[in-house]
Amino acid sequence: MENRKYTRLPIDVMVELRLADSPPHYGETSDVSIDGAFLSLTPPSGLEIGQACHLDFILKTDDGWVRVAFGGSIAHIRDNGVGVQFDIADINHHESFLRLLISGADDIDRLLEELGNHPRADFRFKQE
Repeated sequence: MENRKYTRLPIDVMVELRLADSPPHYGETSDVSIDGAFLSLTPPSGLEIGQACHLDFILKTDDGWVRVAFGGSIAHIRDNGVGVQFDIADINHHESFLRLLISGADDIDRLLEELGNHPRADFRFKQE
């Protein structure tokens, strides 16, 4: 049984996964939390748990298409995709990401409580 700290929400959005010295890989999320996401895509060969990565959520907003950028690491690898744990977030479009989470939540109060307890001590926001 998994002991998750944050609720996983069944949200499906397009993503771009970038690894060092590799072309971008495109897929979509199958679930997302404030701490990470599972990406439905064919795992690139040579991918390793703990490997650093960059992940862009590609979101449609009222102002057009935006990319919400995260830095993180590969948390797990499966035949049908990869799990990414976030370490750093670009705050430029973070509000769009929070709206995405809220739109996918059945229990808004629980999500808001989790948001109040986040970020982890090692999670950072940056502005590009």
